[in-house]
Amino acid sequence: MSVAVDRAGAVALTERVGKVRVRVQSLSSHAPVLGQQERGVFVDPRAVAHDLHVRRFGAEPQMAAGTTFLCLSVISPDMADLQLRSPAFDDGDRIPEEHGYSAANTNPPLEIENVPSDASSLLLIVDDPDAEEPAGKVWDHWLVWNIPPDIGRIPAGWEPDEATEGQNDFGEVGWGGPNPPDREHTYRFLLYALDTTLDRSPAADKDDVYDAASGHVVEKAQLNGTYPA
Repeated sequence: MSVAVDRAGAVALTERVGKVRVRVQSLSSHAPVLGQQERGVFVDPRAVAHDLHVRRFGAEPQMAAGTTFLCLSVISPDMADLQLRSPAFDDGDRIPEEHGYSAANTNPPLEIENVPSDASSLLLIVDDPDAEEPAGKVWDHWLVWNIPPDIGRIPAGWEPDEATEGQNDFGEVGWGGPNPPDREHTYRFLLYALDTTLDRSPAADKDDVYDAASGHVVEKAQLNGTYPA
């Protein structure tokens, strides 16, 4: 685990697990940069230590006067976290009705930013973990792999010719919109940057795709949306 500071002085904890860089915690502090050397930058540690303590990372709330803190990495714009957003709804908000299975049944538009430079393809999975109680499983609504890493935007009602769609739990290939039977459910849009492309047929299901992607995930992003019964 390392502490990183961006160009504006905002501090974050990061951790690399294998090839995956994970943003563990964004800290609220803005730490003044006190100096720079080849290995990293020195920042004022006092606010950093306080935030590490109050956010239960086990650090002492104060450090001795005059202590310096060497950040071993600097977050530049090309190292920013992979981002997945939708112009149709904010993270955690309601997915518009027309994207439901019993409505127009079209995927919502999506926007993708900060794809790692070492990504060869993107994998997108939309599922419903709230379906475990009524259906006995996490319900899969959309699987798309071999998405070009520079795609930037996925339009509503997308019919990809440069990527491959897999089988959803409605027994269909492509998008199967939200259709909760009992109550409002939360749907996960899971985006994975992979360092390879996947050789899978459109009949592949999520388990098959995850098996193929195992060991190739460079970075991950998630967007959540809700849909009423």
